[in-house]
Parts: sequence; structure tokens; C-alpha cells
Amino acid sequence: MEKSDDSIVVPSHEDLALRREFVELLKEEIKSWRPKFKKTQEKIVLEAIIVLLENPNLISICNKKAIYLYLREITGLTTKQVVTNLSKFKKKYELFKKKYFNGEY
Repeated sequence: MEKSDDSIVVPSHEDLALRREFVELLKEEIKSWRPKFKKTQEKIVLEAIIVLLENPNLISICNKKAIYLYLREITGLTTKQVVTNLSKFKKKYELFKKKYFNGEY
């Protein structure tokens, strides 16, 4: 990260490249989870996550509350249903992130 003249932190080209690589690998990883989740709600939430990752322009505000709102709108599920299913994906995401930063991808 580099600082610009007005003290705004600007990511370096290397940081941006690493972020892009991480997101691209994450998208592929999440798509590979499709056969592993069999329940209807799991599938619906997983597909909604994929939609958001592949269409970041759909997200005008990027905070946790807004993401839950988008997921609720896309899935038609309640917040509780979305949260319950997200917790299943979070475990797999944490494993992916650990492997990525350990150089296993």
C-alpha cells in the first residue's frame, strides 16, 4: 500500500493483482462447492453468492448489512435462513483462505 499526497492509502499494483487473483480463485472454488451442498436453501444461497461475486456492480454499498439485504432479495429467504446457510460456507471459505495464504493455490 502506498500513501498519496492527501494521506489516502492507495493499493499498489501488486496488491491489486493479488486481490484480483484471490477473488478469481475464490469464485472458482465456490463454484466447485455446488455438488457438495444438496439442500435447496444451501443451493439458493450459494448461487446468490456466485451472482454477487460475478457481478460486483450490483453492490452499490459494500457492508455486511447491505450484503445480507442483497442476499435476502436474491434468494427470497429470511435473514435467519441466509445466515444459517452462510455459516456452512464460511467454514469452507476459511479453509480456502488458509490454503491460499499458505501458497497451496
